[in-house]
Amino acid sequence: MTRSQIASQWLPLCIIGFGLVITLEAAESPAPIAPPVDASWLAKVETIENGLVRVGADALHGGRLVEYSLGGRNALYSDALHPEWVFPDNDHWVGPAGGRFDIGPEEILLEHTVLTDGPWTIERVDRLHLRMVSPVDTVTGVQLNRDVVLDPGSTRLRCTTTTTNRSDRLLHRSYWGRSLAPGGGIFITSLTPDSRFLNQFIEYTLYPTFQILMQPKDPAVTIRGEYLMLRGAPLQPKIGLDTQSGWMAYLMRTGMLFVKRFPVYPERRYADLAGLTISVWSNQDRMVELEPLGPEERLAPGQSATFTEDWWLLDHPFPADGEEVDPARIRAFADQQAPPAP
Repeated sequence: MTRSQIASQWLPLCIIGFGLVITLEAAESPAPIAPPVDASWLAKVETIENGLVRVGADALHGGRLVEYSLGGRNALYSDALHPEWVFPDNDHWVGPAGGRFDIGPEEILLEHTVLTDGPWTIERVDRLHLRMVSPVDTVTGVQLNRDVVLDPGSTRLRCTTTTTNRSDRLLHRSYWGRSLAPGGGIFITSLTPDSRFLNQFIEYTLYPTFQILMQPKDPAVTIRGEYLMLRGAPLQPKIGLDTQSGWMAYLMRTGMLFVKRFPVYPERRYADLAGLTISVWSNQDRMVELEPLGPEERLAPGQSATFTEDWWLLDHPFPADGEEVDPARIRAFADQQAPPAP
């Protein structure tokens, strides 16, 4: 059962203090049973590489990426023995891991496993361009088309998702990037001065209480000038921001900086519960999910909308324990080595 389904069955929904607090109580369920694994999917992963980075696409489990590697170091969390992993509340199996690209609004759409877990088709458009296409999903009314294009002379990977309304009604949908990377790193982004959040970020408590904390205090989160850093696992599993910066970076223990750039539209509506442009979910130090969010798209039947993330991998040393990190220097390094696309 998804959080959205639980939320639809349990009330009340109440406003407390400065924030929205959703208090839910779910019935106990038996421990999940891992679905069977057919390891043959590994042989069907399609790859592209340019001499610098290698990209692996798994169309059989939700049109995901399972590899984005520099010098043999994979920036994506991917379990080769099992394409799925158990949800931290031990409620059910979800997945798959790796570089996922979903749709929202989160907490509002029902679970749509045809898109997130089911088999897609894959086409090699050219040497450095793969295209994955989902089935039509009757739950959400959409079909997804995903193009991943590797730059021939750099580590830049352009990931474009096209959402097409295949229903006979007007749909309200939004882009939701969900790239899982190995945990234990340092997340960095820039803030904007007109945030709606008093502390520049919020936190989600998730299972079993599902509260949105509007004024969180978390030792894992540091705000230094115009930058926010998340180092290690936060007290709550998810943080959210409404920054308009359009970039994030994740410094990994393997000595890589994973940079993402994406568009932000301040004049448009962001339709998840808190109106976020970025969220970060952590499963302790095991994995972290780096999530750019797109604005609400009003799609008439047959209409499409696209959203593009640009990725880079850069060599950068990971700081020693106790060593300070200067986010402004990280930003300057990213801007020099991974500039915005023209």
